[in-house]
Amino acid sequence: METAEIKQKIKFDPYVDLGVFEPKSNGSIQFDHIRSQKPLPALIEANRKADANGINVSVVVFIVEGCENPEIVVTQSYSVSSLGVNQLQFFISYDFNEVKSSNFKTYELSFDAKEEKLPKGVKLKDIDTVEIFLRDTDPITSRGTETTVQPTS
Repeated sequence: METAEIKQKIKFDPYVDLGVFEPKSNGSIQFDHIRSQKPLPALIEANRKADANGINVSVVVFIVEGCENPEIVVTQSYSVSSLGVNQLQFFISYDFNEVKSSNFKTYELSFDAKEEKLPKGVKLKDIDTVEIFLRDTDPITSRGTETTVQPTS
């Protein structure tokens, strides 16, 4: 029996680039004790758009003071949660020196999910949760923060 040799490689990139953001700080937070070098988890809110076919995501990230004018890259990926629910994951990436600190600036980002690279038959209206990962690109990563997509009010 002969076997066929496959010479073509299939490359699949599951990530959708949502762009580069240069947010301005809208406040700060100070802890009583020095925090570790690991990024603080983000605060997130996800809402369906009025037509119910889109999702807007608002995120507050905490970046150590002294990191002025951060450049933040946001990417999106589809996944299925451990409960079998359609989910979008967003990776908020930046590159700063990891330092222990008790002082952080807050930055708010707002962006719309894209329907690109979703599995066949899945639309944004089928997404029930979103999860955010704050990721320092050299490469300490926070745990994910998950929220339910809220219906149109």
